[in-house]
Amino acid sequence: CGLALGLGRAVERASVGPGTAALLSKVVPYCAVAGANVFNLVSMRSAELATGIPIKDSEGKELGLSKAAGKSAIMQSALTRAALPAPVLLVPPLIMRSLDRAGLAGMKARPAAELGIIIASVWLALPAAIGLFPPECSIDVKKLEPEFQNLFDSNGRPIEQVYFNKGV
Repeated sequence: CGLALGLGRAVERASVGPGTAALLSKVVPYCAVAGANVFNLVSMRSAELATGIPIKDSEGKELGLSKAAGKSAIMQSALTRAALPAPVLLVPPLIMRSLDRAGLAGMKARPAAELGIIIASVWLALPAAIGLFPPECSIDVKKLEPEFQNLFDSNGRPIEQVYFNKGV
């Protein structure tokens, strides 16, 4: 809420033309929702940065807890959470603005057109945003803590990649 109010005031005070101000004001709700999503994620999963998350080798054997893998999981989840509201909060206003300019969204048809555009945005964009990163991710052991480097699998081969659950 505070982010939305602050950005709204910044748009009001910005020395830009009315068209640019109108466009920027449409982006304010997205920034507020995306910011809240990321803040909530980091708040709820901050322990993963301190203690790490379970990692496993290609055979599924758990190797321990990695803070580096935890950081990677949180970053990927944060990008997903930031992308998630974009299609619903950015696309419909832009499409409706174009329809209004073209005179295609009359007063009686406007609510139905808006609802249809919002439903299509959710239906198409939600799977795309969630699918930005696979739920089971891999990371090179060179990017992990020293205790996970120079490990070998059950066949005696060096472990080069480990796997972790990204979460949502």
